[in-house]
Amino acid sequence: MTQWFLEHTIEDQGFRREVEPKIVLEVAFNNVMQSDRHESGYALRFPRIVRLRPDKVPEEAEHDRTGERDLRGTGREGERFNGGGRGLYG
Repeated sequence: MTQWFLEHTIEDQGFRREVEPKIVLEVAFNNVMQSDRHESGYALRFPRIVRLRPDKVPEEAEHDRTGERDLRGTGREGERFNGGGRGLYG
């Protein structure tokens, strides 16, 4: 996986790497919290790649909306969503 990411890098920002949207990953995480560091405004705590999803195309991925959806409606915007979960990212 590392080699694939290196070969398909669009922009390397040091702590963050933007890659071509060609594959979909299923990512598990412990919780979601708001973050000033990330462009999306959210950070996944303890993210881990569960598996590749060759049955999905990048347009079907959730992108940055999982955290926003999980925080909304909890009455805890500005804090964190501790439910854990999985999302598809492409």
